[in-house]
Amino acid sequence: MRVTINDIAKASGFSKTSVSFAFNDPSRISKKTRSKILSIAESLGYVPDPVARNLSMRKIGTIGFLVPQAISRVFLNPYMNQLLLGIGEACQAKDYSLTVVPPLRGRIFDGVRSAAVDGFITLGLHPEMKLVQLIKQRHIPFVTIDGTPAQDIPGVNTYDQKAAYRMMEEIINAGHRRIAIFSLEHAKTREDHIYTGARDWRLEGFYKALRDNGIDPDTVPVYDCESSEQGGRDAAQTALEQTVGASGRPTAMAFMSDIAAIGAMEELQDRGVSVPDDISVTGFDNIPEASMVHPKLTTMAQPGFEIGKAATQMLFDLLDERKLEKHLYFDSQFIARESLGILS
Repeated sequence: MRVTINDIAKASGFSKTSVSFAFNDPSRISKKTRSKILSIAESLGYVPDPVARNLSMRKIGTIGFLVPQAISRVFLNPYMNQLLLGIGEACQAKDYSLTVVPPLRGRIFDGVRSAAVDGFITLGLHPEMKLVQLIKQRHIPFVTIDGTPAQDIPGVNTYDQKAAYRMMEEIINAGHRRIAIFSLEHAKTREDHIYTGARDWRLEGFYKALRDNGIDPDTVPVYDCESSEQGGRDAAQTALEQTVGASGRPTAMAFMSDIAAIGAMEELQDRGVSVPDDISVTGFDNIPEASMVHPKLTTMAQPGFEIGKAATQMLFDLLDERKLEKHLYFDSQFIARESLGILS
């Protein structure tokens, strides 16, 4: 027959409340009392029920990955898959499950309100957003990836501005002056814009490299671009249609995501435009597909798996009330391949 807390209370002479505190909240009783209770529990062969213990500690055993997009969009993005792999591995190591929390009925607030999780991993949040206030009101710990650093919001980022500067400098050093930039789109829900910090930091890096090399950023067109193959196709089509003749079109297209850059290359090639002989294309992320397409894509490698894992480990430090480093930064690496051509 299973030994219960009632049995330990009777055998020890302490109340059921004190016995519960000994296992679930030891700070509420003296060390001496706890030692006696644990000794008697061990002699009786007591094994705590993990489900009951989790309930008493208000622990669910699940981490939520809060995304501002439909599930289909998330899983079609290879970089998001790398983040998910890192988050999932860290959860598995701690015996936690992982749930992806998308907007419900187009409302990210409803997703947050209904999620039964111990903590959130979020994307691209700004401290002034209403969504941040809602998560705080629910007293759910969270860590943001690619968000805006704030004292009370732990997060994991890459040095996006430095990475974008390096990419634009490589494009300029290859002789290009007619350049088009294709940014990340701002994800939208009914209540809030999902702030995309990476978009703005990369744009700042691109602009600084342009200025440092004598090119006025105001002369460089910027196109919003969905992070998908179709988004890249549509953006490339728009850029070509807005220029007249080969002499007016860009010689280089700088994308902020690989999957969009790959879609753009497909669109250009379908239109008889050679990459990189006519137009060079660069990406960001270094997803596996970047080395499989023809020509192979020049890009900046982002350690998505490591970022996801680090963010989740940071969240567990929060949950366990351990001291943690509030902000972690990862470097990116320039990957030279075939899609960036050198102008003579």
